[in-house]
Amino acid sequence: MNNFFNTLRMFFAPPVFKGDEEKTRTAGLINTILVALTGVLVLALIGVVAGSRLISTIIALIVVLGLLLALQIPLRRGYVKPVALSIVILLTTLVTFTFGSGGTVRAPAVVALTLASIIAGLTISRRAAYWSTGINILIFSGLAYAEIHGFLPPVSQQTSIQQPIVFGALSVMTVVLVNQALRSIQAGLDFAKQSQEELAKLNVGLEQRVAERTKALETSAEISRRLASILDPRELASEVVNQIQTAFNYYYAQIYLFDEAGENLVLTAGTGEAGQEMMKRGHALPKGRGLVGRAAETKKPVLVSDTAQDPNWLPNDLLPDTKGEAAIPIISGDKVLGVLDVQDDVTNDINSGDITLLESLAGQVAISLQNARQYLESTRFKLGIENSGDAIFATDTEGTITYANASFEKVYGYSPAEVIGKNPRIFKSGLLSSENYEAFWAGLLSKQSVTGDIVNKHKDGHLVYIAGTNSAIVTDAGEIIGFLAVHHDITEQKSNQDLIAQRAHQQEAINTIAQRIQSATTIEEAMQVAARELGHALGNRQTLVALEPETLAETKK
Repeated sequence: MNNFFNTLRMFFAPPVFKGDEEKTRTAGLINTILVALTGVLVLALIGVVAGSRLISTIIALIVVLGLLLALQIPLRRGYVKPVALSIVILLTTLVTFTFGSGGTVRAPAVVALTLASIIAGLTISRRAAYWSTGINILIFSGLAYAEIHGFLPPVSQQTSIQQPIVFGALSVMTVVLVNQALRSIQAGLDFAKQSQEELAKLNVGLEQRVAERTKALETSAEISRRLASILDPRELASEVVNQIQTAFNYYYAQIYLFDEAGENLVLTAGTGEAGQEMMKRGHALPKGRGLVGRAAETKKPVLVSDTAQDPNWLPNDLLPDTKGEAAIPIISGDKVLGVLDVQDDVTNDINSGDITLLESLAGQVAISLQNARQYLESTRFKLGIENSGDAIFATDTEGTITYANASFEKVYGYSPAEVIGKNPRIFKSGLLSSENYEAFWAGLLSKQSVTGDIVNKHKDGHLVYIAGTNSAIVTDAGEIIGFLAVHHDITEQKSNQDLIAQRAHQQEAINTIAQRIQSATTIEEAMQVAARELGHALGNRQTLVALEPETLAETKK
Protein backbone atom coordinates (compact mmCIF):
# COMPACT_ATOMS: atom_id res chain seq x y z
CA MET A 1 0.00 0.00 0.00
CA ASN A 2 2.82 2.41 0.86
CA ASN A 3 4.43 1.73 -2.51
CA PHE A 4 1.16 2.56 -4.25
CA PHE A 5 0.81 5.89 -2.44
CA ASN A 6 4.47 6.73 -3.04
CA THR A 7 4.06 6.01 -6.73
CA LEU A 8 0.90 8.11 -6.80
CA ARG A 9 2.65 10.94 -4.97
CA MET A 10 5.57 10.87 -7.39
CA PHE A 11 3.17 10.82 -10.36
CA PHE A 12 1.42 13.99 -9.19
CA ALA A 13 4.57 15.72 -7.92
CA PRO A 14 5.42 18.94 -9.85
CA PRO A 15 8.26 18.52 -12.37
CA VAL A 16 11.57 20.39 -12.00
CA PHE A 17 13.66 21.68 -14.92
CA LYS A 18 17.19 22.52 -13.83
CA GLY A 19 18.52 25.83 -15.08
CA ASP A 20 15.05 27.13 -16.10
CA GLU A 21 13.29 28.64 -13.12
CA GLU A 22 10.42 30.17 -15.11
CA LYS A 23 9.62 26.87 -16.84
CA THR A 24 9.67 25.03 -13.51
CA ARG A 25 7.30 27.59 -11.99
CA THR A 26 4.81 27.34 -14.88
CA ALA A 27 5.00 23.52 -14.89
CA GLY A 28 4.25 23.49 -11.14
CA LEU A 29 1.21 25.69 -11.71
CA ILE A 30 -0.08 23.46 -14.51
CA ASN A 31 0.51 20.38 -12.37
CA THR A 32 -1.57 21.91 -9.58
CA ILE A 33 -4.36 22.69 -12.09
CA LEU A 34 -4.25 19.13 -13.42
CA VAL A 35 -4.53 17.70 -9.93
CA ALA A 36 -7.40 20.09 -9.07
CA LEU A 37 -9.23 19.36 -12.33
CA THR A 38 -8.82 15.65 -11.76
CA GLY A 39 -10.44 16.04 -8.35
CA VAL A 40 -13.24 18.21 -9.77
CA LEU A 41 -13.96 15.72 -12.54
CA VAL A 42 -14.05 12.87 -10.05
CA LEU A 43 -16.62 14.80 -7.99
CA ALA A 44 -18.54 15.75 -11.14
CA LEU A 45 -18.54 12.11 -12.25
CA ILE A 46 -19.93 11.10 -8.87
CA GLY A 47 -22.62 13.77 -9.19
CA VAL A 48 -23.59 12.74 -12.70
CA VAL A 49 -23.74 9.06 -11.78
CA ALA A 50 -25.85 9.88 -8.73
CA GLY A 51 -28.30 12.20 -10.46
CA SER A 52 -28.45 11.09 -14.06
CA ARG A 53 -28.48 8.05 -16.25
CA LEU A 54 -26.89 9.83 -19.27
CA ILE A 55 -24.30 7.34 -20.41
CA SER A 56 -22.80 9.87 -22.85
CA THR A 57 -22.03 12.34 -20.07
CA ILE A 58 -20.45 9.68 -17.93
CA ILE A 59 -18.30 8.47 -20.82
CA ALA A 60 -17.26 12.06 -21.66
CA LEU A 61 -16.19 12.72 -18.07
CA ILE A 62 -14.21 9.49 -17.96
CA VAL A 63 -12.47 10.28 -21.27
CA VAL A 64 -11.56 13.80 -20.14
CA LEU A 65 -10.34 12.44 -16.82
CA GLY A 66 -8.13 9.96 -18.63
CA LEU A 67 -6.76 12.72 -20.89
CA LEU A 68 -5.95 14.93 -17.89
CA LEU A 69 -4.01 12.08 -16.29
CA ALA A 70 -2.22 11.39 -19.57
CA LEU A 71 -1.13 15.03 -19.83
CA GLN A 72 1.25 14.41 -16.89
CA ILE A 73 3.58 12.55 -19.28
CA PRO A 74 4.32 15.37 -21.80
CA LEU A 75 4.37 17.86 -18.92
CA ARG A 76 7.33 16.05 -17.35
CA ARG A 77 9.10 15.97 -20.71
CA GLY A 78 9.05 19.75 -20.90
CA TYR A 79 6.06 20.42 -23.18
CA VAL A 80 4.66 22.98 -20.77
CA LYS A 81 2.77 25.38 -23.04
CA PRO A 82 1.21 22.62 -25.24
CA VAL A 83 -0.09 20.88 -22.09
CA ALA A 84 -1.57 24.16 -20.83
CA LEU A 85 -3.31 24.73 -24.18
CA SER A 86 -4.65 21.16 -24.08
CA ILE A 87 -6.14 21.76 -20.62
CA VAL A 88 -7.92 24.92 -21.79
CA ILE A 89 -9.32 23.15 -24.88
CA LEU A 90 -10.45 20.08 -22.88
CA LEU A 91 -12.12 22.19 -20.21
CA THR A 92 -13.89 24.38 -22.76
CA THR A 93 -15.00 21.32 -24.77
CA LEU A 94 -16.27 19.54 -21.65
CA VAL A 95 -18.31 22.55 -20.50
CA THR A 96 -19.73 23.04 -24.00
CA PHE A 97 -20.72 19.36 -24.15
CA THR A 98 -22.27 19.59 -20.67
CA PHE A 99 -24.42 22.60 -21.69
CA GLY A 100 -25.47 20.97 -24.93
CA SER A 101 -26.39 17.60 -23.38
CA GLY A 102 -28.04 19.25 -20.35
CA GLY A 103 -30.28 21.43 -22.50
CA THR A 104 -29.53 24.74 -20.74
CA VAL A 105 -26.77 27.29 -20.10
CA ARG A 106 -28.15 27.99 -16.61
CA ALA A 107 -26.31 25.11 -14.98
CA PRO A 108 -23.60 25.79 -12.31
CA ALA A 109 -20.97 24.52 -14.80
CA VAL A 110 -21.15 27.89 -16.60
CA VAL A 111 -18.49 29.08 -14.18
CA ALA A 112 -16.06 26.62 -15.81
CA LEU A 113 -15.87 28.80 -18.92
CA THR A 114 -14.46 31.63 -16.82
CA LEU A 115 -12.06 29.16 -15.21
CA ALA A 116 -10.78 28.15 -18.65
CA SER A 117 -9.90 31.78 -19.45
CA ILE A 118 -8.16 32.17 -16.09
CA ILE A 119 -6.11 29.02 -16.70
CA ALA A 120 -5.10 30.29 -20.14
CA GLY A 121 -3.92 33.58 -18.63
CA LEU A 122 -2.00 31.93 -15.79
CA THR A 123 -0.24 29.23 -17.78
CA ILE A 124 0.09 30.51 -21.36
CA SER A 125 -0.13 34.28 -21.76
CA ARG A 126 -2.44 37.28 -21.50
CA ARG A 127 -3.18 37.03 -25.21
CA ALA A 128 -4.29 33.41 -24.70
CA ALA A 129 -6.63 34.59 -21.93
CA TYR A 130 -8.19 37.16 -24.30
CA TRP A 131 -8.68 34.57 -27.02
CA SER A 132 -10.15 32.05 -24.56
CA THR A 133 -12.57 34.65 -23.18
CA GLY A 134 -13.69 35.65 -26.66
CA ILE A 135 -14.26 32.02 -27.72
CA ASN A 136 -16.15 31.26 -24.50
CA ILE A 137 -18.42 34.28 -25.02
CA LEU A 138 -19.22 33.05 -28.51
CA ILE A 139 -19.87 29.51 -27.21
CA PHE A 140 -22.13 30.77 -24.42
CA SER A 141 -24.02 33.09 -26.80
CA GLY A 142 -24.53 30.28 -29.31
CA LEU A 143 -25.81 27.88 -26.66
CA ALA A 144 -28.10 30.52 -25.20
CA TYR A 145 -29.51 31.24 -28.66
CA ALA A 146 -30.02 27.50 -29.24
CA GLU A 147 -31.78 27.12 -25.88
CA ILE A 148 -34.11 30.08 -26.55
CA HIS A 149 -35.12 28.76 -29.93
CA GLY A 150 -35.50 25.16 -28.79
CA PHE A 151 -32.54 23.68 -30.63
CA LEU A 152 -31.17 22.00 -27.46
CA PRO A 153 -32.53 18.73 -26.05
CA PRO A 154 -34.99 18.83 -23.13
CA VAL A 155 -33.54 20.15 -19.88
CA SER A 156 -32.47 17.35 -17.57
CA GLN A 157 -33.50 17.57 -13.95
CA GLN A 158 -30.50 17.61 -11.60
CA THR A 159 -30.96 15.88 -8.29
CA SER A 160 -30.40 17.54 -4.95
CA ILE A 161 -27.12 15.65 -4.64
CA GLN A 162 -25.79 16.59 -8.08
CA GLN A 163 -26.12 20.37 -7.80
CA PRO A 164 -24.18 20.76 -4.50
CA ILE A 165 -21.46 18.42 -5.76
CA VAL A 166 -20.97 20.34 -9.01
CA PHE A 167 -21.14 23.70 -7.23
CA GLY A 168 -18.68 22.56 -4.60
CA ALA A 169 -16.29 21.19 -7.22
CA LEU A 170 -16.36 24.42 -9.20
CA SER A 171 -15.92 26.45 -6.01
CA VAL A 172 -12.88 24.38 -5.06
CA MET A 173 -11.47 24.86 -8.55
CA THR A 174 -12.09 28.61 -8.33
CA VAL A 175 -10.30 28.82 -4.98
CA VAL A 176 -7.39 26.82 -6.36
CA LEU A 177 -7.01 29.10 -9.37
CA VAL A 178 -7.34 32.27 -7.30
CA ASN A 179 -4.73 30.89 -4.92
CA GLN A 180 -2.45 30.07 -7.85
CA ALA A 181 -2.98 33.56 -9.25
CA LEU A 182 -2.03 35.06 -5.91
CA ARG A 183 0.98 32.81 -5.71
CA SER A 184 2.02 33.88 -9.21
CA ILE A 185 1.64 37.51 -8.24
CA GLN A 186 3.66 36.91 -5.08
CA ALA A 187 6.28 35.01 -7.07
CA GLY A 188 6.46 37.92 -9.47
CA LEU A 189 6.88 40.34 -6.59
CA ASP A 190 9.53 38.13 -5.03
CA PHE A 191 11.30 37.87 -8.39
CA ALA A 192 11.15 41.64 -8.82
CA LYS A 193 12.52 42.11 -5.32
CA GLN A 194 15.28 39.58 -5.97
CA SER A 195 16.06 41.25 -9.29
CA GLN A 196 16.22 44.61 -7.56
CA GLU A 197 18.61 43.21 -4.95
CA GLU A 198 20.73 41.59 -7.66
CA LEU A 199 20.68 44.85 -9.61
CA ALA A 200 21.81 46.70 -6.49
CA LYS A 201 24.63 44.17 -6.04
CA LEU A 202 25.47 44.51 -9.73
CA ASN A 203 25.60 48.28 -9.38
CA VAL A 204 27.93 47.91 -6.42
CA GLY A 205 30.05 45.50 -8.44
CA LEU A 206 30.05 47.85 -11.43
CA GLU A 207 31.02 50.76 -9.24
CA GLN A 208 33.83 48.68 -7.81
CA ARG A 209 34.95 47.63 -11.30
CA VAL A 210 34.77 51.24 -12.49
CA ALA A 211 36.83 52.28 -9.48
CA GLU A 212 39.35 49.50 -10.16
CA ARG A 213 39.45 50.39 -13.84
CA THR A 214 39.93 54.06 -13.00
CA LYS A 215 42.74 53.12 -10.64
CA ALA A 216 44.23 50.90 -13.33
CA LEU A 217 44.14 53.70 -15.89
CA GLU A 218 45.63 56.15 -13.41
CA THR A 219 48.36 53.63 -12.64
CA SER A 220 48.96 53.10 -16.34
CA ALA A 221 49.23 56.85 -16.89
CA GLU A 222 51.58 57.18 -13.90
CA ILE A 223 53.76 54.34 -15.15
CA SER A 224 53.81 55.95 -18.59
CA ARG A 225 54.95 59.27 -17.11
CA ARG A 226 57.66 57.63 -15.03
CA LEU A 227 58.89 55.50 -17.93
CA ALA A 228 59.40 58.58 -20.07
CA SER A 229 62.16 59.78 -17.73
CA ILE A 230 64.02 56.44 -17.38
CA LEU A 231 66.69 55.71 -19.98
CA ASP A 232 68.32 52.62 -18.46
CA PRO A 233 66.57 49.38 -19.56
CA ARG A 234 67.22 47.58 -16.27
CA GLU A 235 66.02 50.50 -14.16
CA LEU A 236 63.00 50.83 -16.44
CA ALA A 237 62.06 47.13 -16.08
CA SER A 238 62.47 47.29 -12.28
CA GLU A 239 60.23 50.36 -12.07
CA VAL A 240 57.51 48.70 -14.16
CA VAL A 241 57.27 45.44 -12.20
CA ASN A 242 57.23 47.22 -8.84
CA GLN A 243 54.54 49.67 -9.98
CA ILE A 244 52.37 46.86 -11.40
CA GLN A 245 52.65 44.64 -8.33
CA THR A 246 51.85 47.53 -5.96
CA ALA A 247 48.97 48.93 -8.01
CA PHE A 248 47.18 45.65 -8.76
CA ASN A 249 48.23 43.62 -5.73
CA TYR A 250 49.70 40.77 -7.74
CA TYR A 251 51.61 38.03 -5.95
CA TYR A 252 54.64 38.52 -8.21
CA ALA A 253 55.65 40.45 -11.35
CA GLN A 254 58.72 40.17 -13.58
CA ILE A 255 60.14 41.20 -16.96
CA TYR A 256 62.34 39.11 -19.23
CA LEU A 257 64.36 40.64 -22.08
CA PHE A 258 66.03 38.80 -24.93
CA ASP A 259 69.81 38.47 -24.91
CA GLU A 260 71.89 39.88 -27.78
CA ALA A 261 71.65 36.58 -29.68
CA GLY A 262 67.86 36.68 -29.45
CA GLU A 263 67.72 33.07 -28.23
CA ASN A 264 67.22 33.27 -24.46
CA LEU A 265 64.92 35.37 -22.30
CA VAL A 266 66.97 36.74 -19.41
CA LEU A 267 65.26 37.88 -16.21
CA THR A 268 65.86 41.62 -16.07
CA ALA A 269 63.63 42.60 -13.13
CA GLY A 270 61.51 40.75 -10.55
CA THR A 271 59.68 41.84 -7.42
CA GLY A 272 60.45 40.84 -3.85
CA GLU A 273 63.01 38.40 -2.50
CA ALA A 274 62.12 35.81 -5.16
CA GLY A 275 63.01 38.27 -7.89
CA GLN A 276 66.31 39.21 -6.22
CA GLU A 277 67.28 35.58 -5.80
CA MET A 278 66.49 34.69 -9.41
CA MET A 279 68.46 37.74 -10.57
CA LYS A 280 71.46 36.50 -8.57
CA ARG A 281 71.13 33.09 -10.22
CA GLY A 282 71.07 34.68 -13.67
CA HIS A 283 67.68 33.11 -14.34
CA ALA A 284 66.90 32.70 -18.07
CA LEU A 285 64.47 30.77 -20.27
CA PRO A 286 64.85 29.60 -23.87
CA LYS A 287 62.26 30.76 -26.37
CA GLY A 288 59.18 28.49 -26.32
CA ARG A 289 59.64 27.13 -22.77
CA GLY A 290 56.95 27.80 -20.18
CA LEU A 291 54.34 30.52 -20.36
CA VAL A 292 56.99 33.21 -20.81
CA GLY A 293 58.71 31.38 -23.65
CA ARG A 294 55.37 30.55 -25.27
CA ALA A 295 54.26 34.20 -25.21
CA ALA A 296 57.57 35.25 -26.81
CA GLU A 297 57.33 32.58 -29.49
CA THR A 298 53.65 33.11 -30.42
CA LYS A 299 53.72 36.91 -29.93
CA LYS A 300 50.39 36.56 -28.11
CA PRO A 301 49.36 36.80 -24.42
CA VAL A 302 49.18 33.50 -22.55
CA LEU A 303 46.76 33.24 -19.60
CA VAL A 304 46.49 30.38 -17.11
CA SER A 305 43.78 31.28 -14.59
CA ASP A 306 44.27 28.01 -12.67
CA THR A 307 47.81 26.64 -12.81
CA ALA A 308 46.71 23.33 -11.29
CA GLN A 309 44.69 22.61 -14.44
CA ASP A 310 47.47 23.33 -16.95
CA PRO A 311 49.90 20.44 -17.52
CA ASN A 312 52.33 22.73 -19.39
CA TRP A 313 52.70 25.20 -16.53
CA LEU A 314 56.19 25.22 -14.95
CA PRO A 315 56.29 25.72 -11.15
CA ASN A 316 59.02 27.73 -9.42
CA ASP A 317 60.27 26.72 -5.97
CA LEU A 318 60.73 30.40 -5.08
CA LEU A 319 57.05 31.13 -5.84
CA PRO A 320 55.12 28.29 -4.17
CA ASP A 321 51.78 30.14 -3.87
CA THR A 322 51.25 30.89 -7.57
CA LYS A 323 47.68 29.96 -8.58
CA GLY A 324 47.33 31.99 -11.78
CA GLU A 325 49.77 33.49 -14.29
CA ALA A 326 49.69 35.70 -17.39
CA ALA A 327 52.58 36.34 -19.79
CA ILE A 328 52.37 39.33 -22.15
CA PRO A 329 54.89 39.75 -25.01
CA ILE A 330 56.65 43.13 -25.20
CA ILE A 331 56.56 43.87 -28.93
CA SER A 332 58.02 46.72 -30.97
CA GLY A 333 56.81 46.47 -34.57
CA ASP A 334 57.25 42.80 -35.44
CA LYS A 335 60.10 42.23 -33.00
CA VAL A 336 59.62 40.72 -29.54
CA LEU A 337 61.85 42.56 -27.07
CA GLY A 338 60.83 40.52 -24.02
CA VAL A 339 57.90 39.37 -21.86
CA LEU A 340 55.97 40.94 -18.98
CA ASP A 341 54.83 38.23 -16.57
CA VAL A 342 52.46 38.54 -13.57
CA GLN A 343 51.43 35.85 -11.08
CA ASP A 344 48.64 35.72 -8.51
CA ASP A 345 48.02 33.59 -5.44
CA VAL A 346 44.24 33.41 -6.08
CA THR A 347 42.72 31.03 -8.64
CA ASN A 348 40.81 32.66 -11.56
CA ASP A 349 41.68 36.15 -10.31
CA ILE A 350 43.58 37.18 -13.46
CA ASN A 351 41.02 37.70 -16.25
CA SER A 352 40.66 39.13 -19.75
CA GLY A 353 40.35 42.67 -18.34
CA ASP A 354 43.78 42.28 -16.75
CA ILE A 355 45.18 41.03 -20.06
CA THR A 356 43.90 44.11 -21.91
CA LEU A 357 45.47 46.45 -19.37
CA LEU A 358 48.74 44.51 -19.26
CA GLU A 359 48.96 44.58 -23.06
CA SER A 360 48.65 48.36 -22.92
CA LEU A 361 51.42 48.55 -20.32
CA ALA A 362 53.59 46.14 -22.35
CA GLY A 363 53.19 48.46 -25.34
CA GLN A 364 54.37 51.40 -23.24
CA VAL A 365 57.31 49.35 -21.99
CA ALA A 366 58.24 48.46 -25.58
CA ILE A 367 58.28 52.14 -26.57
CA SER A 368 60.30 53.09 -23.51
CA LEU A 369 62.80 50.27 -24.10
CA GLN A 370 63.28 51.39 -27.68
CA ASN A 371 63.76 54.98 -26.56
CA ALA A 372 66.26 53.90 -23.90
CA ARG A 373 68.23 51.79 -26.37
CA GLN A 374 68.21 54.53 -28.99
CA TYR A 375 69.38 57.00 -26.36
CA LEU A 376 72.24 54.74 -25.32
CA GLU A 377 73.19 54.12 -28.94
CA SER A 378 73.03 57.83 -29.78
CA THR A 379 75.01 58.65 -26.64
CA ARG A 380 77.73 56.17 -27.57
CA PHE A 381 77.71 57.48 -31.12
CA LYS A 382 77.98 61.07 -29.93
CA LEU A 383 80.77 60.23 -27.51
CA GLY A 384 82.60 58.46 -30.33
CA ILE A 385 82.30 61.54 -32.52
CA GLU A 386 83.35 63.96 -29.80
CA ASN A 387 86.34 61.88 -28.76
CA SER A 388 87.47 61.06 -32.29
CA GLY A 389 90.84 62.37 -33.49
CA ASP A 390 89.39 62.94 -36.95
CA ALA A 391 87.65 66.10 -38.09
CA ILE A 392 83.93 65.20 -38.22
CA PHE A 393 81.34 67.67 -39.43
CA ALA A 394 77.78 67.65 -40.77
CA THR A 395 76.05 69.87 -43.30
CA ASP A 396 72.44 70.41 -44.33
CA THR A 397 71.22 69.73 -47.85
CA GLU A 398 72.32 73.22 -48.89
CA GLY A 399 75.90 72.50 -47.86
CA THR A 400 75.94 74.71 -44.73
CA ILE A 401 77.92 73.27 -41.81
CA THR A 402 75.60 72.49 -38.87
CA TYR A 403 78.03 70.60 -36.62
CA ALA A 404 81.79 70.21 -36.15
CA ASN A 405 83.60 68.27 -33.43
CA ALA A 406 86.54 69.45 -31.35
CA SER A 407 89.13 67.74 -33.57
CA PHE A 408 88.06 69.90 -36.50
CA GLU A 409 90.23 72.71 -35.12
CA LYS A 410 93.20 70.37 -34.77
CA VAL A 411 92.98 69.35 -38.43
CA TYR A 412 91.97 72.63 -40.11
CA GLY A 413 92.74 75.31 -37.52
CA TYR A 414 89.12 76.51 -37.38
CA SER A 415 87.16 76.17 -34.13
CA PRO A 416 83.63 74.67 -34.42
CA ALA A 417 82.13 78.10 -33.70
CA GLU A 418 84.05 79.56 -36.67
CA VAL A 419 82.75 77.06 -39.23
CA ILE A 420 79.15 76.40 -38.12
CA GLY A 421 76.91 78.30 -40.52
CA LYS A 422 79.68 78.46 -43.13
CA ASN A 423 80.21 76.50 -46.35
CA PRO A 424 83.04 73.90 -46.51
CA ARG A 425 84.59 76.01 -49.28
CA ILE A 426 86.48 77.94 -46.59
CA PHE A 427 88.97 75.08 -46.27
CA LYS A 428 88.92 73.80 -49.86
CA SER A 429 92.22 74.03 -51.75
CA GLY A 430 90.68 74.13 -55.22
CA LEU A 431 92.77 71.15 -56.33
CA LEU A 432 89.71 68.92 -56.88
CA SER A 433 88.87 68.72 -60.57
CA SER A 434 85.34 69.47 -61.78
CA GLU A 435 84.96 65.86 -62.92
CA ASN A 436 85.89 64.55 -59.48
CA TYR A 437 83.59 67.12 -57.84
CA GLU A 438 80.60 66.01 -59.93
CA ALA A 439 81.32 62.34 -59.25
CA PHE A 440 81.58 63.16 -55.53
CA TRP A 441 78.09 64.76 -55.39
CA ALA A 442 76.53 62.12 -57.63
CA GLY A 443 77.63 59.43 -55.18
CA LEU A 444 76.25 61.32 -52.16
CA LEU A 445 72.89 62.05 -53.81
CA SER A 446 72.52 58.37 -54.68
CA LYS A 447 72.92 57.70 -50.91
CA GLN A 448 76.32 56.03 -51.30
CA SER A 449 79.38 56.65 -49.15
CA VAL A 450 82.18 58.43 -51.04
CA THR A 451 85.76 57.77 -49.90
CA GLY A 452 89.12 58.93 -51.19
CA ASP A 453 92.16 61.17 -50.65
CA ILE A 454 91.79 64.91 -51.15
CA VAL A 455 93.88 68.01 -50.49
CA ASN A 456 92.30 70.81 -48.40
CA LYS A 457 93.68 74.02 -46.96
CA HIS A 458 94.51 74.83 -43.33
CA LYS A 459 93.42 78.13 -41.77
CA ASP A 460 97.04 79.33 -41.96
CA GLY A 461 97.20 78.46 -45.64
CA HIS A 462 99.29 75.28 -45.74
CA LEU A 463 97.91 72.23 -47.50
CA VAL A 464 96.33 69.42 -45.54
CA TYR A 465 96.23 65.95 -47.05
CA ILE A 466 92.97 64.18 -46.09
CA ALA A 467 91.63 60.63 -46.32
CA GLY A 468 87.90 61.37 -46.29
CA THR A 469 84.59 59.51 -46.03
CA ASN A 470 81.38 61.36 -46.88
CA SER A 471 77.85 59.96 -46.48
CA ALA A 472 74.28 61.16 -46.87
CA ILE A 473 72.12 61.37 -43.70
CA VAL A 474 68.89 59.57 -44.64
CA THR A 475 65.61 59.29 -42.69
CA ASP A 476 63.61 56.05 -42.32
CA ALA A 477 61.41 57.34 -45.15
CA GLY A 478 64.46 57.53 -47.45
CA GLU A 479 64.73 61.35 -47.46
CA ILE A 480 68.19 62.98 -47.46
CA ILE A 481 68.33 65.59 -44.70
CA GLY A 482 72.05 66.33 -44.71
CA PHE A 483 75.56 64.97 -45.11
CA LEU A 484 78.24 63.69 -42.71
CA ALA A 485 82.00 63.88 -43.37
CA VAL A 486 84.90 62.21 -41.56
CA HIS A 487 88.34 63.68 -42.48
CA HIS A 488 91.50 61.92 -41.34
CA ASP A 489 94.69 64.05 -41.55
CA ILE A 490 97.32 62.13 -43.51
CA THR A 491 99.66 65.10 -44.16
CA GLU A 492 102.51 63.67 -42.11
CA GLN A 493 102.01 60.26 -43.62
CA LYS A 494 101.99 61.84 -47.06
CA SER A 495 105.24 63.72 -46.33
CA ASN A 496 106.89 60.55 -45.10
CA GLN A 497 105.78 58.74 -48.22
CA ASP A 498 107.22 61.49 -50.43
CA LEU A 499 110.55 61.45 -48.54
CA ILE A 500 110.75 57.69 -48.82
CA ALA A 501 109.96 57.88 -52.52
CA GLN A 502 112.66 60.53 -53.02
CA ARG A 503 115.26 58.50 -51.20
CA ALA A 504 114.30 55.42 -53.13
CA HIS A 505 114.72 57.35 -56.39
CA GLN A 506 118.15 58.58 -55.30
CA GLN A 507 119.25 55.11 -54.30
CA GLU A 508 118.07 53.79 -57.63
CA ALA A 509 120.11 56.46 -59.45
CA ILE A 510 123.23 55.66 -57.43
CA ASN A 511 122.84 51.97 -58.18
CA THR A 512 122.45 52.69 -61.89
CA ILE A 513 125.58 54.90 -61.97
CA ALA A 514 127.59 52.32 -60.06
CA GLN A 515 126.60 49.58 -62.49
CA ARG A 516 127.58 51.68 -65.52
CA ILE A 517 130.90 52.75 -63.99
CA GLN A 518 131.71 49.12 -63.29
CA SER A 519 131.17 48.31 -66.94
CA ALA A 520 133.87 50.86 -68.05
CA THR A 521 137.25 49.37 -69.10
CA THR A 522 139.45 52.35 -68.30
CA ILE A 523 139.65 54.93 -65.63
CA GLU A 524 139.07 57.71 -68.11
CA GLU A 525 135.95 55.98 -69.42
CA ALA A 526 134.70 55.41 -65.88
CA MET A 527 135.21 59.05 -65.05
CA GLN A 528 133.35 60.13 -68.13
CA VAL A 529 130.39 57.81 -67.29
CA ALA A 530 130.32 59.09 -63.74
CA ALA A 531 130.28 62.69 -64.87
CA ARG A 532 127.60 62.11 -67.46
CA GLU A 533 125.23 60.06 -65.20
CA LEU A 534 125.60 62.41 -62.24
CA GLY A 535 124.72 65.28 -64.52
CA HIS A 536 121.59 63.50 -65.64
CA ALA A 537 120.63 62.62 -62.06
CA LEU A 538 121.13 66.23 -60.96
CA GLY A 539 118.98 67.63 -63.73
CA ASN A 540 121.53 68.02 -66.55
CA ARG A 541 123.75 70.18 -64.46
CA GLN A 542 127.39 70.62 -65.51
CA THR A 543 129.38 68.03 -63.58
CA LEU A 544 133.12 67.67 -63.07
CA VAL A 545 134.71 64.49 -61.74
CA ALA A 546 138.42 64.56 -60.80
CA LEU A 547 140.87 62.23 -59.10
CA GLU A 548 143.81 63.30 -56.99
CA PRO A 549 147.22 62.66 -58.73
CA GLU A 550 148.29 60.39 -55.93
CA THR A 551 145.09 58.28 -56.32
CA LEU A 552 145.58 58.15 -60.09
CA ALA A 553 149.27 57.09 -59.74
CA GLU A 554 148.34 54.50 -57.17
CA THR A 555 145.65 53.16 -59.50
CA LYS A 556 148.06 52.79 -62.42
CA LYS A 557 150.41 50.67 -60.33
